[in-house]
Amino acid sequence: MIKNIIFDIDGTLINTTHVNMKGLQSVLEKEKIYKTIEELTDYDGLPSSVTLSQLKIDNLTEVEKKWHDYVQDHKDEFTIYYAIPTILKLLSKDYKLSLVTSRNKKEVAYDKKLNHIMAYFDGLICYDDTKEHKPHPAPLLKAINQFDYKPEETIYIGDSIYDYQAATSAGIRFFKAAWGNKDFDLVAPNIHLKTPIDLLMYLN
Repeated sequence: MIKNIIFDIDGTLINTTHVNMKGLQSVLEKEKIYKTIEELTDYDGLPSSVTLSQLKIDNLTEVEKKWHDYVQDHKDEFTIYYAIPTILKLLSKDYKLSLVTSRNKKEVAYDKKLNHIMAYFDGLICYDDTKEHKPHPAPLLKAINQFDYKPEETIYIGDSIYDYQAATSAGIRFFKAAWGNKDFDLVAPNIHLKTPIDLLMYLN
């Protein structure tokens, strides 16, 4: 029986992909690295430091700050996906809701769009809270342990392959937020959700 629902943030609750990837593209171009948005989307869902490490950026701290500054300057372009506030309000009556994200606490705090829906969540696990990060299962395991739930009582809703891998490693059933437009396949018993409303339909 499902008692505990964990959500990813970016690409699941908040549409941030375009801003994040445009920011990444911008800072990479200053480092003479040229990639299309489509190529960079493969990194969406990873912590920024991990992304830049994989892209072999030498002055990682400086570039990461420039990337964060770009996103901060364009945060007003973030949008909450359709129907998400209503769905969270309904789910919060019957389930424990929490967040597991690759954002750090500062990145969560500066998102005014996210602040509109934070009241529905009882828990938050950020990049700062664990030594290992998605696709490692540690953040998800910390999220379920803080409320003393079991993996079989929990589902994780996310949009990236890293979310899926983390959930699988944690023994948690994964629901793919397909409205985030990431292209990867699922293996049963994991669930593909075409729209946020499909989550309500499934749980009911």
